[in-house]
Formats: sequence, C-alpha cells, structure tokens
Amino acid sequence: MAEMKSTRAKVLKPTPRQQQKQHRQEAILAAAFEVFAAHGYEATRIDEVAQRAGIAKGTIYLYFRDKDRLFQAVVRNLIPARTSRTAAGRADITDVRERGAK
Repeated sequence: MAEMKSTRAKVLKPTPRQQQKQHRQEAILAAAFEVFAAHGYEATRIDEVAQRAGIAKGTIYLYFRDKDRLFQAVVRNLIPARTSRTAAGRADITDVRERGAK
C-alpha cells in the first residue's frame, strides 16, 4: 500500500517579530480610533495618532499609506467588533426572554 501524505496544512505559529508587528498595528488602530472619534477625520493629524500609540510618526506609514487608508482600517476593524457585540447582546436578550417565558 502506498503511503498517503497528509493534506492538512500546518498551522504555523507567528514568530515574535510577526506578533510584534500585529500588536503595533493594533496599537495604531486603537490610537487612531480615539483621535478620529475625538477630533473627526479632517482635524486628525497622523503625528497625534503616533504620539498616542507611543511610536514615531514615520512608523505609521510602514503600516498605512496615508490618513485615508488608516481611517478605512479603523472602520473595517470597528464594524466586526460592533457586530459581534450586537450579536452577543441579542443572544443575551433571547436567553432572558426564554427564561421569562417559563
């Protein structure tokens, strides 16, 4: 009988460098959300986002081409977070309704 090779793809654990990049991007997005929320799109300055994230201004441009791309990423990340919280909230409401009906 011929040996069968596993067709499962290995799930590679992120390297420390990849983890650092992911954490830095998350910090930038969190800081950008705060600044956009406080000042609006037009008044937001990249240097203020960088300061809030605790990084150099130029570092943001390693992750995002410009302020518009940064804003788009903030919105993309915000929508799934809000959606999952809304879904969780609806599940809680359903549980309460079901318990009340008994």
